[in-house]
Amino acid sequence: MSNYKSILPFVALLLTWQVAFSNVAMPGFWGNGNGSNFFPLMAADSAHVGKIQMQREEITILLYPGFAVVKGTYYMYNHTSDTVRITTGYPVNGSLSNDEVYSVSVSDLHALKVLVGNIEVSVTKEESDNNISSAGLFGNADNWYVWQAAYTPNAITTIDVYFLVNTGNSVLRKGYSKKKGNAFTYILESGRVWRDSIDKGRISVFMKGGLKISDFMGVYPRGAFSGNDTFMQYRFEKLKPTASNNIILWYKAQTESVDFEKQVSNASVCYALADRILFPSSAYSFKIIDAYNFQVSKVGTMAIGALFTLAIVGPLLAGITILAVIIFFAVRYFKKKTTAT
Repeated sequence: MSNYKSILPFVALLLTWQVAFSNVAMPGFWGNGNGSNFFPLMAADSAHVGKIQMQREEITILLYPGFAVVKGTYYMYNHTSDTVRITTGYPVNGSLSNDEVYSVSVSDLHALKVLVGNIEVSVTKEESDNNISSAGLFGNADNWYVWQAAYTPNAITTIDVYFLVNTGNSVLRKGYSKKKGNAFTYILESGRVWRDSIDKGRISVFMKGGLKISDFMGVYPRGAFSGNDTFMQYRFEKLKPTASNNIILWYKAQTESVDFEKQVSNASVCYALADRILFPSSAYSFKIIDAYNFQVSKVGTMAIGALFTLAIVGPLLAGITILAVIIFFAVRYFKKKTTAT
């Protein structure tokens, strides 16, 4: 009997292990379309970071089922009397921690176009090395889109960026459970690496391709956006952004497949549309957007956890059962033999 008692704690440990193991995977968004502020990359430029302020930031997002077109205009003020040249850029891939909601994977940007002072500049792709610093924002970033910009002394230099991202491969995962949909994220936090706070900012989302606010399952930061049925906007002033300001737009999966490569090939048309799009004439009818469902079903986690438990505990229970049957019949056999003698 003492042997059976010694096995029970092991069985209990396995059962407990199943519950804990079912939540091992990091909850978060994977494969989502992502954008962010550009920021200084080269370690050699770190001395210049405190000289340039992002005074104003205006982001226009044309959000479709399956993809997004993004235009960003940044007004950068050089507080010195010297021309400052800095190498800046975006990560091609990587991951970002967001303690407020979920971890977020950073996906590729497509057809990236950059203008410095209304003049298009060359963008190159470089691998991460010891000379490139992500300011502690992006993990596992292997490659970067990089360009150089010269900032005029005691003046504002405008930086315009355009790119497309694929939002249709997004997965919200927690443990072994997952839910497919569309997700667009914008890492506003990356703007904190520049001098002082951002004086004024505006993130505008135009819902296109039949998309409506009722299609959104989650909008983060909660309560930051206001709008109507096909438009929403997040405005801020004097902001030194943190992880709590990062934007996540989680909306339903498209019912039809989207030819994303075709959209990339038509990037110039998409960018022209972003340039001339008209903003709503009045904000009086706007309401706070309060879509905040970033949950996934626990059914997948429970089912896989049960299978895992069965795979581990099953053979042990089968062995115990067989052993018990053998002992039972052995005891009966010896009892009969003893009675017969």
